Amino acid sequence: MAANARGVCDTPLHIPAPHGRGVLHTPPPSAGPLPSNPPRAWRTWRPGGSPSVAAPPAAVYAAPVQIDYALVADYAEVSGGKLYLMGGGWDTFTVAEVPASIRMAVVAGVRVGWEETNQRIPVRIFIEDDDGKELVRIEGEVNMGRPPGLPPGSTQLSQVAANLPLTAPAHGGYRVRVVAGEGETAQERSLPFRVVPRQG
Repeated sequence: MAANARGVCDTPLHIPAPHGRGVLHTPPPSAGPLPSNPPRAWRTWRPGGSPSVAAPPAAVYAAPVQIDYALVADYAEVSGGKLYLMGGGWDTFTVAEVPASIRMAVVAGVRVGWEETNQRIPVRIFIEDDDGKELVRIEGEVNMGRPPGLPPGSTQLSQVAANLPLTAPAHGGYRVRVVAGEGETAQERSLPFRVVPRQG
């Protein structure tokens, strides 16, 4: 599926729906900032005794949304909570001529903090050339619930896979940007790659 006149690709993000929550649209602003890397539990010392473990205060639960990983591949899909890749991790694409049609996938692991469960978290993927011109944009959301038995303060991983078309207008440098969240707590990963002419 090609990008429309504004350069926005209509290919949906492949985000499994955990605990009955699907991919939504038109995301609201995310929650406010939380402390980074807080302790999972607090130790309480008693005179003459051994330390005991107390539950962490609500204000220091796990950090806001983070991007655990992001990479490009030839094809990707998420099934059963696992990510399946074909031809992953490249940064150079060889073509016979330009403009060139490239079929590629962008994958990311979005880690959701305890205080951000049951909230819509926007995830956006951009492909740009070296001058910052936007060629493709995909928008989606993740919304993680709290399954029974999840220990307080736990984070959860949402896997994102987007298979998309790209028309590279020229040889040279490009980059993928993956942005999760909004405002001051938004996280971003940049993945540079090159389109080069085929030799011989």
